[in-house]
Amino acid sequence: MHQPSAREGAEQNDPGANIPVQGYAGHYCSVPYQRNPKVVACSMILSGLRVFDISHLAKPREVAYFNRPLTTTRPDNPSATGAFAMSQPAWDVKRHSIWYSDGNTGFYDVRLTNGVGRLLDR
Repeated sequence: MHQPSAREGAEQNDPGANIPVQGYAGHYCSVPYQRNPKVVACSMILSGLRVFDISHLAKPREVAYFNRPLTTTRPDNPSATGAFAMSQPAWDVKRHSIWYSDGNTGFYDVRLTNGVGRLLDR
């Protein structure tokens, strides 16, 4: 879905999509376990952290999302918008959370709620 050839209509206008290191495309993904993970988390450049249930690989689905909006203009980069999420998410399995950071607003310990944390249970 992130390949330019798969984009139709409005998704072709994804902000920054014409630049490979911008837009809403995925940058880094990670899984909490090497064998049989049920969940994957991805940093999605301008749209923050997205979490997908991959319990059924033929039917992955998005189950969580975190994107801290900019609340002030950055003096060093006044045109900054969105997350600028360029880091690989890390897992705190015991606490059902993901450690995530973005280039515009910093580090977050994102807790998985509403039953999503159960995907980390073995």
